[in-house]
Amino acid sequence: MAPNSTVISSRTLAWFPLVERHRPPGLPLETRITELRDLAAQPGTDDAHQQMSQAAEICNKAALIASDCGLPELAHALCWSQHEVYNTARPLPPATAKLALQPLLNIPRQLIREGRADTAHALLESLFHAARDQTDTVISGRTVNFTQLTSDPGGHRTICTMVWAALLADGTRALAQAGRWQQAAEQAAHHRGIGSRLLDGRQITILATALNGQASEARTLVEQSTPSAPWEKPVQNLLRVLCGRAAGTVLTEHVTTMLTTTLALLQQTIPATTVFRTRVGLTALDITEDHNGPQTAQLRADIIATARTDAYAARDALAHSQLLPTMTARQREDIVRLVRAAGLDAGAIRPPLHHDLNKAVASAEQRLRTLLSRTGTDAAHGARHRRSRSRYLGGRPGGGPPTVRTMTTAAAGAADIEVRIVRDEDSQEWQRALAHGFLSPARTGEAAAEWWRLRFAPGRILGAFDGARCVGTYHSLEFALTVPGGATLPVDGVAGVTVATSHRRRGILRRMMELDLERARERGDVFALLNAAQYGIYGRFGFGPAIRFTGVEIEVARSRGPRPGVGELPVGAAIEPLTMAELAKVGPDLHDRFRVRQPGAISRSPLWWALETGQAERSAGALAPEPIAVAYRDPRGRITGLLTYRADNAFAGGDPHTTVTVRDHLALDRTAREALWRYALSFEWAGRLVVPRLAPDDPLPRLLVNPRAALPLRRTNDDHWLRILDAPRAFAARTYEAPGRTVFEVADAQGYVAGRWSLETAADGTGVLTRTDDPAELALDAGALASVYLGDATVPHLEAAGLIAELIPGAARRAGLQLRTSFAPWCPDTF
Repeated sequence: MAPNSTVISSRTLAWFPLVERHRPPGLPLETRITELRDLAAQPGTDDAHQQMSQAAEICNKAALIASDCGLPELAHALCWSQHEVYNTARPLPPATAKLALQPLLNIPRQLIREGRADTAHALLESLFHAARDQTDTVISGRTVNFTQLTSDPGGHRTICTMVWAALLADGTRALAQAGRWQQAAEQAAHHRGIGSRLLDGRQITILATALNGQASEARTLVEQSTPSAPWEKPVQNLLRVLCGRAAGTVLTEHVTTMLTTTLALLQQTIPATTVFRTRVGLTALDITEDHNGPQTAQLRADIIATARTDAYAARDALAHSQLLPTMTARQREDIVRLVRAAGLDAGAIRPPLHHDLNKAVASAEQRLRTLLSRTGTDAAHGARHRRSRSRYLGGRPGGGPPTVRTMTTAAAGAADIEVRIVRDEDSQEWQRALAHGFLSPARTGEAAAEWWRLRFAPGRILGAFDGARCVGTYHSLEFALTVPGGATLPVDGVAGVTVATSHRRRGILRRMMELDLERARERGDVFALLNAAQYGIYGRFGFGPAIRFTGVEIEVARSRGPRPGVGELPVGAAIEPLTMAELAKVGPDLHDRFRVRQPGAISRSPLWWALETGQAERSAGALAPEPIAVAYRDPRGRITGLLTYRADNAFAGGDPHTTVTVRDHLALDRTAREALWRYALSFEWAGRLVVPRLAPDDPLPRLLVNPRAALPLRRTNDDHWLRILDAPRAFAARTYEAPGRTVFEVADAQGYVAGRWSLETAADGTGVLTRTDDPAELALDAGALASVYLGDATVPHLEAAGLIAELIPGAARRAGLQLRTSFAPWCPDTF
């Protein structure tokens, strides 16, 4: 039965069951990864099990870091990689079998944190039955074998006990998170997990009883509980007041006692219990009705003070709509800074730290292999020795396409149309349909097979099939998108979208799109991004135009070149030609440094560079000739700029009239940028300089003596359309130019960002987006939210166009100040 929001709200139930379990404190990300690096570098001891435990600790903490940073696929991959090390060495001694089980039990815990509670519970049930019966089970397409995991009968009992405890604690917690309180209580009873202490099973049983309309029975269960640990008393007092609310009779002394014991709990300073204590405090704050009393004020102050010591607690405090408005600007800034330093839900780990993390894990796994080999276990089971060398590369660990559901739609007058992952045997038919949709000749034979291998990622290619015929195509690419402030977040790059003219208006595009967006969100992608060929298609899926571009054609002679002093080389600087091999070497690193400075830019794949520099067969991909490349080298010898271009040598009346077309212009600073433009305008034979892709506010024309010589190639086009999939992560990652607070009501047909949100930005440029019940000040849809996110469109502009509704006068201007950016977002690439 769902909770009655007028008695016990969902927010009040959010942290139950409240059980004090020690957990690592929420430290800065760099500190946590340095700890793993140092731990991996420690010399081994004579105690083999101690060494194994230390190596396992590194692997498990690395997976937790990945989960905390909002990288679920990396977290799962690290768990599976560690599991595979043990799996190749079975049977294991009981103590080692416990270590081997830990990464499997970490996966459902990660799923619970990701909000996938039902999946987590099903996984735990499956693991429990397989462990009990010593059989196989399949998890995420992988077979987990409990047969001969340990040859010791006592070891088997230990394994069963571990999985039972996880099912009782984490499984019931998952059901509670999913709102299935009665089922959670029944499971606790079935597995003999209720008891008299206020542990998971008893708390869930009390709340399930209260939510089922049996408040007096629930209150009896509270009073008959026998707390034995100090933390159980404040939890008992919370439950006593909750059950009293459900019964409609709350004694004032019960509320006073609840607040008194909660305040006493918050005075403790044990780092490992900070999150638990904060959540007890937040729950008490939700329950009390006297929001202005002295105890309540003290409770808020103590929660805020506690939250400023731990990033996990800080994140919980920021998400609490009643607490957030009471913080001072300094408190908010400190707490937001704490969360950002910890990398919580950031969606990325900075490359140097990611490298250290991978290195520590690789060292730990190798140590585990060596220690397991020394026991003789590997030798006895060499036939099953399958060393896993997979690392997270954005795909599914272990290889093979991920398991996804298929979707079928009944087409009027035709066979059912199936939307599914495309298999290798379908590749020729799928590519034929793709080429037909884009009015281009289809690749065939070896060229098609090679392009399929190079361009398309297994598991990310969707097709709609009417029998054997492919009538719809869709695939996605893995990118990182730079947002204002320089953070990069994972994005699902949507491409190759076609539907056969014979099968339009049958819901095929919608089904492919919704399936892909669902899978992107599960992967942890924060956005989806696409190049829209037609304006009116993608808005209904929550996309909005977010990055524009323009192009110019400069009449070189008429321009009279750059203004005096613009682009002149400093002493010791040089512009040097690059071979394609040199471009392949320096280009990727320079682009990576450039794109973190350019909001709207996306990462480039190794295939992009291979095609650009001729390292991949050009017949399989790009058709244009290889470019000419030059690099700007600053006075210190560093390459800080890159220009690639093509020249069309032509003669008119015997005189040269060459057109130079710029492909890439990347610069890390103004000096390099202007020097490369001066170089591009200096070709003696060149009559025209064409720049097909340029940021809409690029200053290039104003660098010229005569800016009127820079003629627009086209009107400024909407280029990249953005779709936000995870709004809190997106808005926490970017920076802001003005402090403020605005409440948005967002409509989203797909539901990813639907609801009422408060955007609060601080003077230091940080911001946080949280759900709120406060009155909305602006109303907009998901597409408009995406359009203003990167700063391409402004809130006042969209409000004037009728795309945003201003519910409170002045809100559009205030929100516009919060979200404005100094420069427009821009992306030099299409895909």
